[in-house]
Amino acid sequence: MAAATPPRFAVQRSPVILEMGSKFIKVGFAGDPSPLAIIPSVGKLPGGKLVSLMNESITPAERLEMFTMFLSDVYFKVLQTNAKDRKIFVLLNLFDTHSLQKTLMSVLITALEVPAVCFVSPHMTIFPSIGPLHTGLIVDIGSVTRLIPVSHNSSIVGAWDLLPGMGFAGLVKHFKDILPNGSQVTSAKLQAGDDHSDNFEDSLNSSLRSEATPESSRSEDLIQELNVSDVCLELINRWLACTTFSRSKRLLAGEKYGPDFPPFPDIPLRFNTVDGTKSYELCLTGRQLEETMEVFFQPNIDGETLPSAILKVILKCPIDLRRAMMENIIVVGGMAAVKNFIPRINSELYAMVKEAEFAEKFQNPTFRFVSTGKVPPNIVAWRGCSILVHADYFPDNASFSRDDYLLRASPHNVSNLLKEWCYVGKDRRISR
Repeated sequence: MAAATPPRFAVQRSPVILEMGSKFIKVGFAGDPSPLAIIPSVGKLPGGKLVSLMNESITPAERLEMFTMFLSDVYFKVLQTNAKDRKIFVLLNLFDTHSLQKTLMSVLITALEVPAVCFVSPHMTIFPSIGPLHTGLIVDIGSVTRLIPVSHNSSIVGAWDLLPGMGFAGLVKHFKDILPNGSQVTSAKLQAGDDHSDNFEDSLNSSLRSEATPESSRSEDLIQELNVSDVCLELINRWLACTTFSRSKRLLAGEKYGPDFPPFPDIPLRFNTVDGTKSYELCLTGRQLEETMEVFFQPNIDGETLPSAILKVILKCPIDLRRAMMENIIVVGGMAAVKNFIPRINSELYAMVKEAEFAEKFQNPTFRFVSTGKVPPNIVAWRGCSILVHADYFPDNASFSRDDYLLRASPHNVSNLLKEWCYVGKDRRISR
Protein backbone atom coordinates (compact mmCIF):
# COMPACT_ATOMS: atom_id res chain seq x y z
CA MET A 1 0.00 0.00 0.00
CA ALA A 2 1.43 3.36 -1.05
CA ALA A 3 2.39 5.76 1.69
CA ALA A 4 0.09 8.74 2.17
CA THR A 5 1.38 12.01 0.74
CA PRO A 6 1.98 14.56 3.53
CA PRO A 7 -0.18 17.68 3.26
CA ARG A 8 1.38 20.79 1.78
CA PHE A 9 1.09 23.96 3.79
CA ALA A 10 1.05 27.32 2.09
CA VAL A 11 3.91 29.58 3.11
CA GLN A 12 2.59 32.85 4.49
CA ARG A 13 4.78 35.67 3.27
CA SER A 14 5.34 38.79 5.34
CA PRO A 15 3.17 41.68 4.14
CA VAL A 16 4.67 44.85 2.71
CA ILE A 17 4.41 48.08 4.72
CA LEU A 18 4.48 51.34 2.77
CA GLU A 19 4.42 54.71 4.53
CA MET A 20 3.62 57.67 2.29
CA GLY A 21 5.26 60.94 3.25
CA SER A 22 5.50 64.37 1.67
CA LYS A 23 9.30 64.23 1.48
CA PHE A 24 10.21 60.54 1.86
CA ILE A 25 8.54 57.15 1.48
CA LYS A 26 9.44 54.27 3.79
CA VAL A 27 9.02 50.69 2.64
CA GLY A 28 9.83 47.30 4.11
CA PHE A 29 8.38 44.04 5.40
CA ALA A 30 6.27 43.33 8.47
CA GLY A 31 8.27 42.09 11.44
CA ASP A 32 11.39 44.08 10.57
CA PRO A 33 12.62 46.65 13.13
CA SER A 34 13.21 49.34 10.49
CA PRO A 35 12.29 50.04 6.86
CA LEU A 36 14.26 48.34 4.14
CA ALA A 37 14.61 51.64 2.30
CA ILE A 38 13.72 55.32 2.70
CA ILE A 39 13.11 56.77 -0.76
CA PRO A 40 12.52 60.38 -1.81
CA SER A 41 8.87 60.80 -2.76
CA VAL A 42 9.68 61.96 -6.27
CA GLY A 43 8.24 60.41 -9.40
CA LYS A 44 8.88 60.78 -13.11
CA LEU A 45 6.24 62.08 -15.49
CA PRO A 46 5.86 60.50 -18.95
CA GLY A 47 8.00 63.31 -20.41
CA GLY A 48 10.83 62.58 -17.95
CA LYS A 49 10.27 65.54 -15.62
CA LEU A 50 10.72 64.82 -11.89
CA VAL A 51 7.87 65.99 -9.64
CA SER A 52 6.68 65.25 -6.13
CA LEU A 53 4.30 62.33 -5.74
CA MET A 54 2.05 64.59 -3.65
CA ASN A 55 1.77 67.16 -6.45
CA GLU A 56 -1.89 68.01 -7.03
CA SER A 57 -1.35 70.12 -10.16
CA ILE A 58 -0.80 67.21 -12.56
CA THR A 59 -3.64 65.47 -14.37
CA PRO A 60 -5.15 62.21 -13.02
CA ALA A 61 -3.81 60.26 -16.00
CA GLU A 62 -0.26 61.55 -15.45
CA ARG A 63 -0.51 60.82 -11.74
CA LEU A 64 -1.71 57.28 -12.39
CA GLU A 65 1.17 56.57 -14.77
CA MET A 66 3.71 58.17 -12.42
CA PHE A 67 2.57 56.05 -9.46
CA THR A 68 2.58 52.91 -11.61
CA MET A 69 6.21 53.46 -12.60
CA PHE A 70 7.25 54.42 -9.08
CA LEU A 71 5.60 51.50 -7.27
CA SER A 72 6.84 49.04 -9.91
CA ASP A 73 10.41 50.20 -9.22
CA VAL A 74 9.79 49.88 -5.46
CA TYR A 75 8.63 46.27 -5.78
CA PHE A 76 11.13 44.99 -8.33
CA LYS A 77 14.24 47.07 -7.53
CA VAL A 78 13.98 47.75 -3.79
CA LEU A 79 11.86 44.96 -2.30
CA GLN A 80 12.79 42.47 -5.06
CA THR A 81 9.55 40.57 -4.66
CA ASN A 82 6.46 39.81 -6.68
CA ALA A 83 3.57 42.12 -5.81
CA LYS A 84 1.06 39.28 -6.30
CA ASP A 85 2.50 37.30 -3.38
CA ARG A 86 2.14 39.79 -0.53
CA LYS A 87 -0.60 41.84 1.07
CA ILE A 88 0.26 45.51 1.55
CA PHE A 89 -0.44 47.93 4.41
CA VAL A 90 -0.33 51.59 3.40
CA LEU A 91 0.30 54.20 6.10
CA LEU A 92 -1.56 57.22 4.79
CA ASN A 93 -2.00 60.46 6.68
CA LEU A 94 -5.41 61.58 7.82
CA PHE A 95 -4.94 64.98 6.19
CA ASP A 96 -3.93 63.68 2.75
CA THR A 97 -6.34 64.08 -0.14
CA HIS A 98 -8.78 61.32 -1.01
CA SER A 99 -7.55 61.29 -4.61
CA LEU A 100 -4.18 59.96 -3.41
CA GLN A 101 -5.93 57.04 -1.71
CA LYS A 102 -7.92 56.25 -4.85
CA THR A 103 -4.80 56.42 -7.04
CA LEU A 104 -2.88 54.06 -4.75
CA MET A 105 -5.78 51.61 -4.67
CA SER A 106 -6.10 51.61 -8.45
CA VAL A 107 -2.38 51.13 -9.10
CA LEU A 108 -1.80 48.48 -6.43
CA ILE A 109 -4.79 46.30 -7.33
CA THR A 110 -5.22 46.87 -11.06
CA ALA A 111 -1.63 47.33 -12.28
CA LEU A 112 0.43 45.40 -9.69
CA GLU A 113 -2.30 42.89 -8.75
CA VAL A 114 -1.62 42.79 -5.01
CA PRO A 115 -4.00 40.39 -3.19
CA ALA A 116 -5.27 42.94 -0.62
CA VAL A 117 -4.72 46.54 0.49
CA CYS A 118 -5.24 47.97 3.98
CA PHE A 119 -5.04 51.71 4.69
CA VAL A 120 -3.91 52.63 8.20
CA SER A 121 -3.35 55.99 9.86
CA PRO A 122 0.31 56.36 10.95
CA HIS A 123 -0.75 58.22 14.09
CA MET A 124 -2.61 55.14 15.31
CA THR A 125 0.50 52.94 15.06
CA ILE A 126 2.90 55.11 17.06
CA PHE A 127 2.06 53.74 20.51
CA PRO A 128 3.13 50.07 19.99
CA SER A 129 6.71 51.12 19.23
CA ILE A 130 7.25 53.33 22.30
CA GLY A 131 5.64 51.43 25.18
CA PRO A 132 2.39 50.50 26.93
CA LEU A 133 0.57 53.75 26.15
CA HIS A 134 -2.83 54.32 24.60
CA THR A 135 -3.50 58.01 25.34
CA GLY A 136 -1.43 61.06 24.49
CA LEU A 137 -0.87 64.05 22.26
CA ILE A 138 0.97 63.28 19.03
CA VAL A 139 2.97 66.17 17.57
CA ASP A 140 3.98 65.08 14.08
CA ILE A 141 6.50 67.58 12.65
CA GLY A 142 7.17 66.57 9.08
CA SER A 143 6.63 68.67 5.98
CA VAL A 144 3.85 70.34 8.00
CA THR A 145 2.97 70.05 11.69
CA ARG A 146 0.00 67.94 12.74
CA LEU A 147 -1.36 67.86 16.28
CA ILE A 148 -3.54 64.82 16.98
CA PRO A 149 -4.78 63.92 20.48
CA VAL A 150 -5.40 60.19 20.89
CA SER A 151 -7.49 58.60 23.63
CA HIS A 152 -7.48 54.81 24.05
CA ASN A 153 -6.10 54.34 20.52
CA SER A 154 -8.82 56.50 18.95
CA SER A 155 -8.19 60.03 17.74
CA ILE A 156 -10.29 62.86 19.19
CA VAL A 157 -11.69 64.22 15.94
CA GLY A 158 -12.82 67.64 17.14
CA ALA A 159 -9.42 68.56 18.59
CA TRP A 160 -7.14 68.06 15.57
CA ASP A 161 -5.00 70.92 14.33
CA LEU A 162 -2.84 71.45 11.28
CA LEU A 163 -0.05 74.04 11.01
CA PRO A 164 0.98 74.29 7.34
CA GLY A 165 3.63 76.97 7.88
CA MET A 166 5.44 75.06 10.62
CA GLY A 167 7.41 72.09 9.42
CA PHE A 168 10.07 71.29 6.87
CA ALA A 169 8.28 73.28 4.15
CA GLY A 170 8.06 76.32 6.42
CA LEU A 171 11.69 75.86 7.45
CA VAL A 172 12.80 75.91 3.81
CA LYS A 173 10.81 79.08 3.12
CA HIS A 174 12.22 80.78 6.24
CA PHE A 175 15.77 79.68 5.35
CA LYS A 176 15.42 81.19 1.87
CA ASP A 177 14.57 84.53 3.46
CA ILE A 178 17.55 84.60 5.83
CA LEU A 179 20.10 83.01 3.47
CA PRO A 180 21.17 86.24 1.69
CA ASN A 181 21.87 87.97 5.03
CA GLY A 182 25.56 87.27 5.60
CA SER A 183 26.12 83.93 3.87
CA GLN A 184 28.70 83.51 1.13
CA VAL A 185 28.41 81.06 -1.76
CA THR A 186 31.18 80.09 -4.16
CA SER A 187 31.19 77.48 -6.90
CA ALA A 188 33.65 75.55 -9.03
CA LYS A 189 33.30 73.47 -12.17
CA LEU A 190 34.52 69.91 -11.69
CA GLN A 191 36.18 67.89 -14.41
CA ALA A 192 35.25 64.28 -14.99
CA GLY A 193 37.00 62.10 -12.42
CA ASP A 194 37.91 64.98 -10.10
CA ASP A 195 37.81 64.14 -6.42
CA HIS A 196 35.49 66.50 -4.58
CA SER A 197 37.61 66.92 -1.47
CA ASP A 198 41.11 66.95 -3.00
CA ASN A 199 40.68 69.16 -6.06
CA PHE A 200 37.97 71.49 -4.84
CA GLU A 201 40.35 74.25 -3.71
CA ASP A 202 42.24 74.33 -7.03
CA SER A 203 39.03 74.30 -9.05
CA LEU A 204 37.52 76.98 -6.84
CA ASN A 205 40.54 79.29 -7.09
CA SER A 206 40.75 78.94 -10.87
CA SER A 207 37.01 79.56 -11.16
CA LEU A 208 37.27 82.72 -9.07
CA ARG A 209 40.20 84.02 -11.14
CA SER A 210 38.32 83.46 -14.39
CA GLU A 211 35.25 85.42 -13.26
CA ALA A 212 35.52 89.18 -12.86
CA THR A 213 32.10 89.76 -11.27
CA PRO A 214 32.04 91.23 -7.74
CA GLU A 215 31.88 88.74 -4.89
CA SER A 216 28.57 90.07 -3.53
CA SER A 217 26.79 89.78 -6.87
CA ARG A 218 28.25 86.30 -7.43
CA SER A 219 26.92 85.12 -4.07
CA GLU A 220 23.44 86.46 -4.81
CA ASP A 221 23.39 84.73 -8.20
CA LEU A 222 24.66 81.44 -6.79
CA ILE A 223 22.10 81.48 -3.96
CA GLN A 224 19.40 81.43 -6.63
CA GLU A 225 20.98 78.27 -8.07
CA LEU A 226 21.03 76.41 -4.76
CA ASN A 227 18.53 73.70 -3.95
CA VAL A 228 17.57 75.08 -0.55
CA SER A 229 15.63 71.93 0.33
CA ASP A 230 18.81 69.82 0.06
CA VAL A 231 20.75 72.37 2.11
CA CYS A 232 18.14 72.18 4.88
CA LEU A 233 18.25 68.38 4.87
CA GLU A 234 22.03 68.52 5.29
CA LEU A 235 21.66 70.98 8.16
CA ILE A 236 19.10 68.82 9.97
CA ASN A 237 21.20 65.68 9.62
CA ARG A 238 24.52 67.18 10.72
CA TRP A 239 24.60 70.77 11.95
CA LEU A 240 21.27 72.23 13.00
CA ALA A 241 20.46 72.76 16.68
CA CYS A 242 17.69 74.68 18.38
CA THR A 243 18.91 77.50 20.61
CA THR A 244 17.83 77.72 24.25
CA PHE A 245 14.84 79.71 25.48
CA SER A 246 16.90 82.36 27.32
CA ARG A 247 19.33 82.79 24.44
CA SER A 248 16.48 83.21 21.94
CA LYS A 249 15.11 86.14 23.96
CA ARG A 250 18.49 87.86 23.79
CA LEU A 251 18.67 87.29 20.03
CA LEU A 252 15.15 88.64 19.58
CA ALA A 253 16.08 91.77 21.54
CA GLY A 254 18.98 92.37 19.14
CA GLU A 255 21.70 91.98 21.78
CA LYS A 256 25.23 91.95 20.42
CA TYR A 257 27.60 89.07 21.02
CA GLY A 258 30.05 89.37 23.90
CA PRO A 259 32.06 87.34 26.43
CA ASP A 260 28.89 86.17 28.22
CA PHE A 261 26.99 85.80 24.94
CA PRO A 262 29.28 83.92 22.52
CA PRO A 263 28.12 83.39 18.92
CA PHE A 264 27.51 80.08 17.21
CA PRO A 265 30.47 79.09 15.01
CA ASP A 266 30.21 79.56 11.26
CA ILE A 267 30.06 76.35 9.22
CA PRO A 268 31.09 75.60 5.62
CA LEU A 269 28.93 73.25 3.54
CA ARG A 270 30.21 71.58 0.39
CA PHE A 271 28.11 69.61 -2.04
CA ASN A 272 27.93 68.71 -5.73
CA THR A 273 25.11 69.10 -8.20
CA VAL A 274 23.17 66.01 -9.23
CA ASP A 275 25.07 65.65 -12.52
CA GLY A 276 28.42 66.07 -10.72
CA THR A 277 29.63 68.92 -12.95
CA LYS A 278 29.60 71.70 -10.38
CA SER A 279 30.48 72.05 -6.72
CA TYR A 280 29.26 74.63 -4.23
CA GLU A 281 30.68 75.91 -0.98
CA LEU A 282 28.18 77.65 1.28
CA CYS A 283 29.41 79.43 4.41
CA LEU A 284 26.63 79.99 6.96
CA THR A 285 26.99 82.36 9.88
CA GLY A 286 26.25 81.25 13.41
CA ARG A 287 23.38 83.72 13.69
CA GLN A 288 21.69 82.19 10.65
CA LEU A 289 21.92 78.75 12.25
CA GLU A 290 20.34 80.05 15.45
CA GLU A 291 17.53 81.83 13.64
CA THR A 292 16.60 78.89 11.42
CA MET A 293 14.53 77.02 14.02
CA GLU A 294 12.82 80.18 15.27
CA VAL A 295 10.12 79.65 12.65
CA PHE A 296 8.42 77.28 15.13
CA PHE A 297 8.39 79.80 17.98
CA GLN A 298 7.60 83.10 16.24
CA PRO A 299 3.90 83.91 15.61
CA ASN A 300 2.66 83.06 12.13
CA ILE A 301 0.06 84.98 10.13
CA ASP A 302 -2.64 83.72 12.51
CA GLY A 303 -0.65 84.73 15.58
CA GLU A 304 0.07 81.11 16.57
CA THR A 305 3.30 79.40 17.55
CA LEU A 306 3.92 75.69 18.00
CA PRO A 307 3.66 75.87 21.85
CA SER A 308 0.44 77.92 21.72
CA ALA A 309 -1.09 75.46 19.23
CA ILE A 310 -0.23 72.57 21.58
CA LEU A 311 -1.94 74.32 24.49
CA LYS A 312 -5.05 75.09 22.42
CA VAL A 313 -5.33 71.47 21.27
CA ILE A 314 -5.13 70.31 24.90
CA LEU A 315 -7.93 72.73 25.82
CA LYS A 316 -10.10 71.29 23.03
CA CYS A 317 -9.91 67.85 24.66
CA PRO A 318 -12.39 66.76 27.36
CA ILE A 319 -11.44 67.91 30.85
CA ASP A 320 -10.77 64.40 32.14
CA LEU A 321 -8.20 63.81 29.36
CA ARG A 322 -6.22 67.05 29.56
CA ARG A 323 -3.87 65.85 32.29
CA ALA A 324 -3.04 62.72 30.26
CA MET A 325 -2.39 64.84 27.17
CA MET A 326 0.00 67.15 29.05
CA GLU A 327 1.93 64.24 30.55
CA ASN A 328 2.15 62.17 27.34
CA ILE A 329 3.36 64.44 24.55
CA ILE A 330 4.96 62.44 21.74
CA VAL A 331 7.02 64.38 19.19
CA VAL A 332 7.69 62.43 15.99
CA GLY A 333 8.67 63.24 12.43
CA GLY A 334 11.90 64.21 10.73
CA MET A 335 12.17 67.59 12.46
CA ALA A 336 12.01 65.96 15.91
CA ALA A 337 15.62 64.82 15.44
CA VAL A 338 16.97 68.39 15.67
CA LYS A 339 19.13 68.77 18.77
CA ASN A 340 17.59 70.61 21.74
CA PHE A 341 14.24 70.96 19.92
CA ILE A 342 12.10 69.11 22.49
CA PRO A 343 13.69 70.85 25.54
CA ARG A 344 13.02 74.19 23.82
CA ILE A 345 9.34 73.28 23.30
CA ASN A 346 9.13 72.30 26.98
CA SER A 347 10.57 75.66 28.10
CA GLU A 348 8.24 77.57 25.79
CA LEU A 349 5.20 75.68 27.13
CA TYR A 350 6.01 76.52 30.77
CA ALA A 351 6.56 80.18 29.84
CA MET A 352 3.35 80.39 27.81
CA VAL A 353 1.01 78.93 30.46
CA LYS A 354 1.85 81.95 32.63
CA GLU A 355 0.34 84.33 30.08
CA ALA A 356 -3.14 85.73 30.62
CA GLU A 357 -4.67 83.64 27.83
CA PHE A 358 -3.79 80.32 29.50
CA ALA A 359 -3.07 81.13 33.17
CA GLU A 360 -6.64 80.56 34.39
CA LYS A 361 -7.16 77.39 32.35
CA PHE A 362 -3.96 75.58 33.38
CA GLN A 363 -3.50 75.16 37.14
CA ASN A 364 -0.09 73.74 38.14
CA PRO A 365 0.56 72.08 34.77
CA THR A 366 3.16 69.38 34.29
CA PHE A 367 4.41 68.75 30.76
CA ARG A 368 6.18 65.48 30.02
CA PHE A 369 7.54 64.29 26.70
CA VAL A 370 7.53 60.58 25.93
CA SER A 371 10.87 59.38 24.60
CA THR A 372 10.96 57.15 21.54
CA GLY A 373 14.03 55.42 22.98
CA LYS A 374 16.40 54.01 20.40
CA VAL A 375 13.78 54.28 17.65
CA PRO A 376 14.48 57.26 15.35
CA PRO A 377 11.50 59.64 15.48
CA ASN A 378 10.99 59.53 11.72
CA ILE A 379 10.26 55.75 11.62
CA VAL A 380 8.21 55.37 14.82
CA ALA A 381 4.90 54.96 12.95
CA TRP A 382 6.38 52.51 10.43
CA ARG A 383 7.86 50.34 13.18
CA GLY A 384 4.59 50.35 15.13
CA CYS A 385 2.72 49.13 12.07
CA SER A 386 5.36 46.45 11.55
CA ILE A 387 4.75 45.20 15.10
CA LEU A 388 0.97 45.20 14.74
CA VAL A 389 0.95 43.45 11.37
CA HIS A 390 3.42 40.83 12.54
CA ALA A 391 1.17 40.17 15.56
CA ASP A 392 -1.91 39.76 13.29
CA TYR A 393 -3.65 42.69 14.95
CA PHE A 394 -5.52 43.73 11.81
CA PRO A 395 -8.30 41.31 10.84
CA ASP A 396 -9.14 40.34 7.28
CA ASN A 397 -12.22 42.54 7.10
CA ALA A 398 -10.06 45.63 7.66
CA SER A 399 -8.48 45.10 4.22
CA PHE A 400 -9.85 45.53 0.74
CA SER A 401 -9.28 42.42 -1.36
CA ARG A 402 -8.56 42.44 -5.07
CA ASP A 403 -11.59 40.27 -5.83
CA ASP A 404 -13.88 42.74 -4.06
CA TYR A 405 -12.37 45.66 -5.91
CA LEU A 406 -12.68 44.07 -9.36
CA LEU A 407 -16.22 42.92 -8.62
CA ARG A 408 -17.67 46.12 -7.21
CA ALA A 409 -15.42 49.06 -8.06
CA SER A 410 -16.10 51.56 -10.82
CA PRO A 411 -14.89 55.11 -11.47
CA HIS A 412 -17.99 56.44 -9.71
CA ASN A 413 -18.05 54.43 -6.49
CA VAL A 414 -14.39 53.91 -5.53
CA SER A 415 -14.68 56.59 -2.86
CA ASN A 416 -17.61 54.78 -1.26
CA LEU A 417 -15.82 51.42 -1.27
CA LEU A 418 -12.73 52.66 0.59
CA LYS A 419 -13.14 51.95 4.29
CA GLU A 420 -12.71 54.92 6.57
CA TRP A 421 -13.58 53.13 9.82
CA CYS A 422 -13.20 49.40 10.41
CA TYR A 423 -15.16 47.84 13.27
CA VAL A 424 -13.81 44.56 14.53
CA GLY A 425 -16.04 42.36 16.66
CA LYS A 426 -17.82 44.02 19.57
CA ASP A 427 -15.15 45.99 21.38
CA ARG A 428 -12.11 46.20 19.07
CA ARG A 429 -11.91 49.07 16.63
CA ILE A 430 -9.21 50.17 14.25
CA SER A 431 -9.23 53.93 13.79
CA ARG A 432 -8.18 55.86 10.71
